[in-house]
Amino acid sequence: RKTYELGAKTLLDYIAEQRRYTELENDYINAILETYLARVEIVRASASPELTKK
Repeated sequence: RKTYELGAKTLLDYIAEQRRYTELENDYINAILETYLARVEIVRASASPELTKK
């Protein structure tokens, strides 16, 4: 952002970097979700009593 404000980068450069950051953030969140889902599958496959508790 500073480079844009100082005129070192164009608005298009700034927007492209914002988009890149958002995509990386989404990839990170998706990786966390995939890890969680894999753990759920492991627990289910091991017939853990944790899932049968109410």
